[in-house]
Amino acid sequence: SDYAVKKLLDEGLLKKLDHSKLNFMQSLNPLLLGHAFDPSNAYAIPFVWELYLIGIAADFMRTHALPANSWDLIFKPQNFGSDYRLIMVNDPVEAILSAAYFLYGSVESLTDAQIDEVQKLLIHQSAWVEGYSNVRSDYYLGTRNAATALAQSAELWRALRDYQGIDFVVPHETFITIEHCAIPVASTKDDLVYTFLNYFYTQESFKHHFDLFRSCPARLDVIDLLN
Repeated sequence: SDYAVKKLLDEGLLKKLDHSKLNFMQSLNPLLLGHAFDPSNAYAIPFVWELYLIGIAADFMRTHALPANSWDLIFKPQNFGSDYRLIMVNDPVEAILSAAYFLYGSVESLTDAQIDEVQKLLIHQSAWVEGYSNVRSDYYLGTRNAATALAQSAELWRALRDYQGIDFVVPHETFITIEHCAIPVASTKDDLVYTFLNYFYTQESFKHHFDLFRSCPARLDVIDLLN
């Protein structure tokens, strides 16, 4: 992800890519390219992307009105009763980011006092958390072990495919994660790596990956092939 690419670059752990050896660059979604952590995508190229959404079990929808701010479903659990259960992401970066956004909106950095408030919010929230998971939200919602879940779009897409009675909301302002591929500086098999990447980024490979995992492809010319 973006923060990981930046950290690896700052520590000198990524090898510069030879774009001339990649036969798919012209097919990548330009909206996923050129971000601040690697403006020319010299070291990392996008592979898949996802949105953060809030999944909701239909049972909950029948008995509760959705709040005006859908983030309240995650960070004001006390509003929905003592038996309300939710699923929270288990990645600390994602948890802190989303809690900080709920409290302070879009900010570049947090003060020590704000960090303390983020910690208090996450500790308070924990009394309603059924589980911390980045890969099992579909199961928790589908089996009604939780009423709502903060999850990436691929998880909820799988939930809609595999279970009945699940819906989702897109928070008014949400986050996008872009996962990348890069080559570590220690690599001694670059020719094989480029051969692999050119296969990994084919339309066929992306279609298979989407059908199985539901992550959105970085290529623009895959959309019409998807189920």
